[in-house]
Amino acid sequence: MAAGASFLSLGTAHAEIAPGCGLAGFSYSTDGGRTWSVEPRLDRPYGVIEVEADLHAESEANCSYQVTLASYGTEGPAWPTSGHQTFLGSATVTVDRKHPRATLDVSAHMPKCYGQIDLYVGGEKYDGVVNPLPHYPFSPIKDDLLTAWNGGRPCEPDPTTPPVPTPTADPTDTPTSDPTPTGTAAPNPGPSTSPAPSGTATGKPSATPGHRESSQAPSPSVSVAAAPASPGGNLAHTGSNGGRMLVYGIGAATLLAVGAGTLAAARRRATHR
Repeated sequence: MAAGASFLSLGTAHAEIAPGCGLAGFSYSTDGGRTWSVEPRLDRPYGVIEVEADLHAESEANCSYQVTLASYGTEGPAWPTSGHQTFLGSATVTVDRKHPRATLDVSAHMPKCYGQIDLYVGGEKYDGVVNPLPHYPFSPIKDDLLTAWNGGRPCEPDPTTPPVPTPTADPTDTPTSDPTPTGTAAPNPGPSTSPAPSGTATGKPSATPGHRESSQAPSPSVSVAAAPASPGGNLAHTGSNGGRMLVYGIGAATLLAVGAGTLAAARRRATHR
């Protein structure tokens, strides 16, 4: 595509269409006619380009020229790596001395990935059907190329295309993830060493730590008032002797009650006689 540089003459691209019509000079604009260029390479893909013919005085009044803008999809970002090209669309205009300027629009057919844009003199469509597609190093445009662009990026996967299913292993062949090895017994936590709480089923109170449990049966619950302290500061004897005195007193009271009952009964019998 670098052959476009050979078109440059005095700052304007030239092409001879037919004998007797002379040379026609062309320039192009990518910003709506504000600026014009004859550079053989585009800095990026443009879908809309305006062209202008600079016809010489020797050109006949009835001479006309066609200009085409074509868009292609490619396999690489440069002309030597473009590989197989896919025709996406083109636009062709005709210019003459009365209508030297025209606009070409292929914005609806821009490459989405790697691509190529060609602006050339002529109305031929190189679509792979009517005429052969461009393919490095063969270019059917030859010396008619005004400017071109190659570039882009790789295509991303089409989200509408269902993904290829990944083969999965047979569930019966999938190893289990049981963390416990086969044949390994669960660890024995061992006997509990915690002390038994008070008031267990044995009915025996827990022994006080550091003391031996008494083997005697508990004494009857009897309230005994403590004897007052002696003047000397020694406590009164309240052990087994105090218990005997209490028993003797209870026995005497009982005997007195029995005797009084017997006496009353004897008097009642004497009265009834």
